Amino acid sequence: MFTVGRLYHFTLVVDDLDAADRWYSTVFGARRIYRGRHAGAMRNASMLVIGDAVIELIEVDRSHEAAETPLGRFHARFGQRMHSIAMFVDSLGDAGETLHAAGVRMTDTLGRPISDVRPDRTIWTHPRDTIVMFEFAVVPPFHFDPRLHPSWSDAYWRSGPLGILAISHATVLVADHDHGRRVFDDALKRDLIVRDTSSGGGRLVYDLGPDLRVELLTPGPADSLEQRQLRLLGDGPFGYCLEVADLTAVERHLAAHGQPVTRRGSNELTIEPQYAHGTAVSFIEV
Repeated sequence: MFTVGRLYHFTLVVDDLDAADRWYSTVFGARRIYRGRHAGAMRNASMLVIGDAVIELIEVDRSHEAAETPLGRFHARFGQRMHSIAMFVDSLGDAGETLHAAGVRMTDTLGRPISDVRPDRTIWTHPRDTIVMFEFAVVPPFHFDPRLHPSWSDAYWRSGPLGILAISHATVLVADHDHGRRVFDDALKRDLIVRDTSSGGGRLVYDLGPDLRVELLTPGPADSLEQRQLRLLGDGPFGYCLEVADLTAVERHLAAHGQPVTRRGSNELTIEPQYAHGTAVSFIEV
């Protein structure tokens, strides 16, 4: 067994890194902690902090060679979309052993298969085996993540116009709940905390780590945004949700920035993927 720690980051593949960077900075007050290029992976990336969450934005090089990389193939197939969820773990060796025993394929940073039963480097799971691609990493000494520093504070976002309090959850769309249960119960050894079939589809919620839950959603209504995306793209990540103090204030702030939103009941609203660089961003009042 291995212990999953806090969220490392959500990785989002985008069409235009500069435009996505500006959007997150302007609308969310995001603060950049990294901007650079990975020559081997043929991509440019920016990492942004929003409250207690880190968002990694990735743009694939516009070249024939880059189109043949795993990221290039992902972008060609899905366009802009959440790519993966990265989590810190206590032991890569134990994580690799657990995943290997469950038949989960693993790859490295460049998408090359990992054959070691107990790898000592960052692991990515194969999305066909885990529905959404997970990245597992350990915290090295002197990590650049500011949330790991003793002086870290998210007060800037709590007191800002969005009043962001914490990460709520990530939403992953699935056509078959039984498949989802096999992945999260058996392969990842996560705890099921919510099972809800009242909406005509189905919803399972798992604790992934101490600060993040994963919602496995089988949409009910045939005309819903989630059902349309599931039919178009198949199983996979849909978006993430942030907890906020005042949804009315959030709606007012987003309207001031020209952001269309969809209300979901009395305490949740969503910026749909078409307006949010391919990944739905939701806010829930707590």
